[in-house]
Amino acid sequence: MSWTNPTPFMKFDTPNSVALKTVGATYHYYPSLISPNYPSEQMTGSAGYLYYAAGVFDAKQGQSVHSLWRRSWSIQ
Repeated sequence: MSWTNPTPFMKFDTPNSVALKTVGATYHYYPSLISPNYPSEQMTGSAGYLYYAAGVFDAKQGQSVHSLWRRSWSIQ
């Protein structure tokens, strides 16, 4: 078996620990890889979707506002 160095498939400019304290900074939480042909999120295939929450800290509301996002991915 031969393993290569990992390759990130998403880059986040600001770490969550900083983004959650910085007004207007975007943060990302709850990443889950889902392959529709598998019965649960415990296994993935060579393609599927990355589901995650992305949000921005809003000083006026005094809380973070976030929504669910989905990105397709595949391993060649």
